[in-house]
Amino acid sequence: MQTIANWSASDKFFWILWGIDLAVMLWWFFSDMKHTHLPMNPAVLLGLGWIAVALILRLMGYSLAGFILAGILAAPIVLMGLFLLLIFVVNQFFGPIRWN
Repeated sequence: MQTIANWSASDKFFWILWGIDLAVMLWWFFSDMKHTHLPMNPAVLLGLGWIAVALILRLMGYSLAGFILAGILAAPIVLMGLFLLLIFVVNQFFGPIRWN
């Protein structure tokens, strides 16, 4: 817990996580707006509200709560990105992966 408290004291980690969250949510929002005959996924609006609450908490001085809220959404996204990077590296140096 001490490590998370030290990271949350730094603005750099919060803004990196929050930027990742915002980029994914905006991409998802604009992707859903292209479908004119389908309703929007409510998870998009909930995600945008979630990162808005994280930003509000951070600006109000509750840096640990804002950091945790931003990290909850960004951690799986970062892990997926690292997995895709690993697949790209393996594909470049060792050839295509056979998934069957």
